[in-house]
Amino acid sequence: MSSRYEELERLQRLRTSGALSDAEFELEKKRLLGGAAPEPAAAPTTAIASEPGADNRKRNIVYAMAAIVGVTVAILAGLWLGSDVGGGKSAPEANVSIAQDAPAPVENVVVATPTLDVRSMPAPEQLSRAFAAAFGTAGAATLDLGGRTLSYRPGKLIWVGDRAVLLSPGTASDNCHACVGALAVHYLVPTDDGGFKVAGNWPEAVVGADFGAPPKWKLTGAFTEFPAIYEEGGFTGQGCTSAAVTITELTPAGPERSGPIRTLYGNESAAADTGAQGDEIQGTITNIQKDVGFDVTYSGTQPFTEHWTKKGARFALDGGETRMPQC
Repeated sequence: MSSRYEELERLQRLRTSGALSDAEFELEKKRLLGGAAPEPAAAPTTAIASEPGADNRKRNIVYAMAAIVGVTVAILAGLWLGSDVGGGKSAPEANVSIAQDAPAPVENVVVATPTLDVRSMPAPEQLSRAFAAAFGTAGAATLDLGGRTLSYRPGKLIWVGDRAVLLSPGTASDNCHACVGALAVHYLVPTDDGGFKVAGNWPEAVVGADFGAPPKWKLTGAFTEFPAIYEEGGFTGQGCTSAAVTITELTPAGPERSGPIRTLYGNESAAADTGAQGDEIQGTITNIQKDVGFDVTYSGTQPFTEHWTKKGARFALDGGETRMPQC
């Protein structure tokens, strides 16, 4: 009898430990107590024959072996990945898993190189940088042009589209007899470091009329599609005075000069010495049609009108010869 109770206690422990299900426990209990029961399945009989917790120990051993194998594989994989990322042939992106909310690796981030926009600088700073790029020095520069020495200084910087145009007045040196000054023109393009690069240069784009002095000029948009340098100069010698105008358009291909357009003639002083009657003629530009043409209306002792027409990049006098006298 005690053996039956001990067997019941063993069955209870097996059920408590999970080795037997409730159905299996009841089946074995009826069998032990002599009650009718269906033919037991092979699997439950094996489970009853085992020691308490035997199946659990088997499962635990299997799980432990699987865990050991998994850890070993993970360590070996980590060592291989570390070697490959550090200097292997595969790209790091192929070996590194990144969570959805993780920041992108440095290799995948394109960092734009900051640029310094010279156009955002104050006008005096732009002019200073442009002059330094054009002449290789700041504030003033000297050039030797065919035996003549001209000293340039910063004049004006304008923008034509994405290109800067530097205008620099140049004065002829005192040791040059009867030399005239000039206006230098430089085409410049901005660089990423806030400076300029020279795209074209014309040290004598516009020449003066007075000995040694730079031209008298201004910018105008009245005559041409692109800004133009309107220069007017003259001289007096031996009782005769003469003056003329030039128009130099700052086209994308370079400065295009039209003229001289005669605007003044006077010889009254010279004529008085001989007792002859002198002439005084003044020319005025009128009827301007932008990029097409204009008239020069003359008044004084010989009134008349001449017409200039845009032909290609420059204006040309209709007929080719002016009626305006010259000194």
